[in-house]
Amino acid sequence: MNAPLVLLKTPSAHPRDDTLGEVVTALGERSFLVAQGPHRQLCMQAFSCLITPVVGDRVLLAHTQGSAFILAILERRGDERPACHLPHGLDIDSDAELRIAGAALELAPQALRVETADLDCQAARLNYSCAEARGFVGVGKLVGRVIELLTDKWVQVSKQSYRISEQLDCIRTAELDCEAGQTLRLHGKNTLVSADQLSKLDARQIHIG
Repeated sequence: MNAPLVLLKTPSAHPRDDTLGEVVTALGERSFLVAQGPHRQLCMQAFSCLITPVVGDRVLLAHTQGSAFILAILERRGDERPACHLPHGLDIDSDAELRIAGAALELAPQALRVETADLDCQAARLNYSCAEARGFVGVGKLVGRVIELLTDKWVQVSKQSYRISEQLDCIRTAELDCEAGQTLRLHGKNTLVSADQLSKLDARQIHIG
């Protein structure tokens, strides 16, 4: 028994003229005036059309129940940057909140620039590596239970520096060089100065007691 033969029409290489248009004016919230030849009609941006149309865009239209919708932007002749403005909270290129969630997020741009009034970063574990880091901080505070710094060379230049340790402050080094331009003061309830080989005091005046 032979199976029934079904003939399918070959789709047209080009969409019909009534499905193409050009945005003439943006009328408001997701509504646009679209030109189709000499005719003008009001069209709404379809919910699935993610990119917001701008004037001059060549768009694909759909007509249903007396309404016209912009399904997609086929061509943008200008240099307007694409923007996504959708209802129900999704808004890109605006002041609205943007949240990206997933198991993993990877950003690999050639350059990344972040400008914000407030930056809050929270992580259970943070690893970073860079060849060179430069930064300026007006007021900086670092609070941690355990902080370890491993460097080949550490250079700190400041007008004023304060360090307060409530308990133990321990320094272990091969050589320690302390120099003050005006006054060097060492004070403690008990002060011990010892050396394995040589202890030397050198000054024009030495007062003891």
